Amino acid sequence: GQEQLPKATFGSCLIHIRRPFIELVKGLTLKNNAQATQAVKLLSRVFHKEKNLRYKTPAEKKAQRRKLVKPLLDAFYRFIEG
Repeated sequence: GQEQLPKATFGSCLIHIRRPFIELVKGLTLKNNAQATQAVKLLSRVFHKEKNLRYKTPAEKKAQRRKLVKPLLDAFYRFIEG
């Protein structure tokens, strides 16, 4: 059967959105081509970029998030909406 992506509410915390995708990937036989695997990879990029932001003020953090993290997050949402 075709894999179903978990349902997520857009206001949810990313950790809570990511968890069902990881659980889904654990149960897959063909992990490399699965949609859930791609979703986990996309979210991993978001978390990695967020972790490596460099800033001194909340305004700098916001600017870094908008410039570096938002495009990755947008790609994730486009993927799960598609």
